[in-house]
Amino acid sequence: LHLMHNPLQRFPAVLVELTRLEVLNLGYTELRSLPESVERLTSLGTLNLAGNELADLPTSMCRLSALEGLDLHENPMAELMRDRHAFRFVVAFLAKYHKLASLRLWQRQESLLPVCVDKLVPSL
Repeated sequence: LHLMHNPLQRFPAVLVELTRLEVLNLGYTELRSLPESVERLTSLGTLNLAGNELADLPTSMCRLSALEGLDLHENPMAELMRDRHAFRFVVAFLAKYHKLASLRLWQRQESLLPVCVDKLVPSL
């Protein structure tokens, strides 16, 4: 489902009912947050959240076990990461999502991934 470049501003609640959805493109839709109910998208393999206003991601993202591609570039998710290494989070995220083949983070962006990521590999 490609909703890219539509000024949604909010995650459409009806989307979590599409439990067999495999691709969701919400790039550049002015989203400020994702609901915890995003975990209901159990078949989601590709999620594009590029170019939004996301400050963080819900912990429930850790339950999207089918996720293979996640695009987070151009989101202001850096403030809580200023004193951490982005590499730590990338490795932890990959460890959790063994199917994840693509994780895109903007070169100049530090990323805050779900809290569960930090718990997976706390010693990195």
